[in-house]
Amino acid sequence: DGNRCISADENGIIIEWDIWKKTQLRLFEDHDQKVTCLVADPSNVDRFISADVGGNILVWDLASGKVTKKWPTKGGGITALTLHPAQPNLCFSAHDGDRAIRVY
Repeated sequence: DGNRCISADENGIIIEWDIWKKTQLRLFEDHDQKVTCLVADPSNVDRFISADVGGNILVWDLASGKVTKKWPTKGGGITALTLHPAQPNLCFSAHDGDRAIRVY
């Protein structure tokens, strides 16, 4: 809606902010490790995806504040995460220590 943004801290907590009031709206605490990537879904303002150093990818519903999908990966810490521009149900990731790109 143009009034919110999300950020993450080193403790695995994701924070939803009201950018105009400069206040925290909500905390998302399902990661137990440092969050390395956050991606907003441009086709759905109520969906975002996060990843952590342990290789977990979580799909969030911003309206409910709940995780709707979890992909535990075996590739190590995730260093990059993006959505396919034409098919936002496809998620791509890159991991520490290898030269592969994975599709979820």
